[in-house]
Amino acid sequence: MRFKIFLGLGFLPGIAMAAQDAPTLTLTSPDGRNRVEFAKQGKELTYSVTTDGEAVVRFSRAGLHVDNRVWEMALGKRDLAQPDCWMDLLVADSVTVHQPVDTTWHPDYGERSTVRDRYNSATLHMSRHDKSDYRLDVEVRAYDEGIAFRYFFP
Repeated sequence: MRFKIFLGLGFLPGIAMAAQDAPTLTLTSPDGRNRVEFAKQGKELTYSVTTDGEAVVRFSRAGLHVDNRVWEMALGKRDLAQPDCWMDLLVADSVTVHQPVDTTWHPDYGERSTVRDRYNSATLHMSRHDKSDYRLDVEVRAYDEGIAFRYFFP
């Protein structure tokens, strides 16, 4: 009997650690100077930016404020939870890392006749695990000059 209890307790730390290990998006610019990190810790989606190892933006909340109550009522989805912030119920599902991009393009006007477009990119996929099937992707790019991100509703 003691063996079974010991064995059962041995698996508990592994289960707790697996529940806490949500996917985190970490991306570095091609020259390695800029680094951005997105993480969904609990309710909040946070991000941070470092340049040359120094924090430029410390962990800050990223997100959208979406009021879907009227739309959900019109669709007859009256039993969905209504959190204070729409993004609170999103769960980080996975991260997709894309191939590095290094191209050039020619603007019609501006200071330069040729512009180099060089970056690394990745996408953080999130969804609500309820009847709504809401999904949100955060597409992130790390350039040598800085970082960029956008929200995308697939």
